[in-house]
Amino acid sequence: MTTRREATSEQVVCVYTSSLRRRSAGFTLIEVLVVVAIIGILMAVLIPSLTTAREQARRIACQSNLQQLQKANVYYLMAFRGIFPPHRFKAPGDKEADSTGEKHWFHLLGQYAKGKELPHCPTLKLNLQQDRNLWSWQYNSRNIGYGYNAFFLGLYNHPDKETCGTYIPGSLWWRESRVKVPSMNILLGDSNPKGDGEWSSTLWWPYINAYGEGLNGNRHRRGSGNLVFNDGHAEFRMTKTINPRRDNTDEFIQYWDPFQRRKP
Repeated sequence: MTTRREATSEQVVCVYTSSLRRRSAGFTLIEVLVVVAIIGILMAVLIPSLTTAREQARRIACQSNLQQLQKANVYYLMAFRGIFPPHRFKAPGDKEADSTGEKHWFHLLGQYAKGKELPHCPTLKLNLQQDRNLWSWQYNSRNIGYGYNAFFLGLYNHPDKETCGTYIPGSLWWRESRVKVPSMNILLGDSNPKGDGEWSSTLWWPYINAYGEGLNGNRHRRGSGNLVFNDGHAEFRMTKTINPRRDNTDEFIQYWDPFQRRKP
């Protein structure tokens, strides 16, 4: 009886071992193809979602940049009696001045911020903007990529006032106390260089459509861009709800003009 039991046990072990050998021989072609197909389907589903999620993260980081610049602007206002910084000013001989001998609003706010990297949108860092004509970020007025609501808030002493007189008679400087509704008044936002490659540093209200100096809707997709308002809150807004559709009209002027005025 003992011998018979031992033989039976050996047979069982042999059968089990043989089965393991057969199973460890590898996958069949059909099994491999099924696995590859499943992986392909998962990649097709997940990669667009991951791309969107990454851009959303960059968009949020961009909003944070704008909010920190707004805080820097608050410090500037405290230091200069509540007067908004000019969007450009003469600085002959200064090492940061451009070829015309001028410096710009971001140089002024840089004294109260984290220097040159703060006004650098993360999407521009990776060169992932959706613009037709790609351009590279630089710390200058042409390619900074954040525009200042300069027509109303940060005026420069232009000889002809560039049509400013209609809205700003007798004054070229704005005080914080004169902003009617800070939560509606744009301070800074995503911007593009104009067609001639100039002035990504300004959101210049009269030329939004003629020269493309409005909110840039191509950087973070979906025809929208980031803005920060004078109360410090940031929004991701569709350009069609911010940029007027016709030049020099009062459409959406409540977000641009600190007094929220209509043209006489």
